[in-house]
Amino acid sequence: MSLPHTLENQIQTLLEGFPQKDRVAVQKRLSQKYRGTAPKSLQSREEALLYLITRLPATYHVSMKVLGILKEVFLDYNKIKTVLDLGAGVGASRWLFQETLPETTAYTLVEQNPFMLDIGKKLIHPLGQFVSENYVSAPLQPHDMVFLSYTLSELPPPYQEKTLQKIWENTTQVLVLIEPGTPYGFEILRRAREILIQQGASILAPCGHEAPCPMIEGNWCHFSCRVPRSLDHRKAKEASLAYEDEKFSYLIASKIPSPTPLPPRIIQKPIKAKGHIILDVCTPNGITRKTLTKSKTPDYKIQSRLEWGDVLE
Repeated sequence: MSLPHTLENQIQTLLEGFPQKDRVAVQKRLSQKYRGTAPKSLQSREEALLYLITRLPATYHVSMKVLGILKEVFLDYNKIKTVLDLGAGVGASRWLFQETLPETTAYTLVEQNPFMLDIGKKLIHPLGQFVSENYVSAPLQPHDMVFLSYTLSELPPPYQEKTLQKIWENTTQVLVLIEPGTPYGFEILRRAREILIQQGASILAPCGHEAPCPMIEGNWCHFSCRVPRSLDHRKAKEASLAYEDEKFSYLIASKIPSPTPLPPRIIQKPIKAKGHIILDVCTPNGITRKTLTKSKTPDYKIQSRLEWGDVLE
């Protein structure tokens, strides 16, 4: 699946005048910056344009996957009318929310980076209002859903907990957090989960319970999304594969408890062998390994198609 055509066409227009050799040079510079200790925020229009090519497809696809899970676990999904996207980048979520949340009437997009904000305002969409403010210090307005994609980890650690509590106070229904599928990204969400539970939140996904996180030191809860690479993407990264696997972690917390227990979720890649499949799932009693055999599982054909991140009914 590629980006929506209207979004992709506008991106191609913005990329005119950004030569291929410059794209490769900027990509190499960014790769060095991400491996070092320099600030990770985008520092030029060229870096923001490169983001459209190399990072936007991955964040968009991951967000779509997580919103698909939200639709499965949040029974009041169709009652979401207002959405606040903090750290909205170029505002690609406008296309995403319009497709996945058709009942929503108001999108507020908060972005501070001037280069991302400038591009976002050039990407025309009939819905969504951009706001440039420091959401760490500025007051927030309550919204049914608050959405942070690859955002909380960009804050200095001393500000993360305070900001999370303020965000939760202004969430009227459900909060969605997405971070890179790294030990650091997961640790931010693990701590966020603890704080939100202390504030009375119901955890809907990836774990459907409020018991202590069973992940032991050295392991982390994350998932994978396969993202198709465009020709521009492959050229900028000088890559040969037509896809990349984006690892991500996420958390969905609600102020509306689920009326029924939620099924456990598969948290590791299934081990599939002839006649059986081994699944590691997260339950209130910890991580449990289940073995489904072809001879003893009535719906084995269906269960054998389960993948990493699916629920085990």
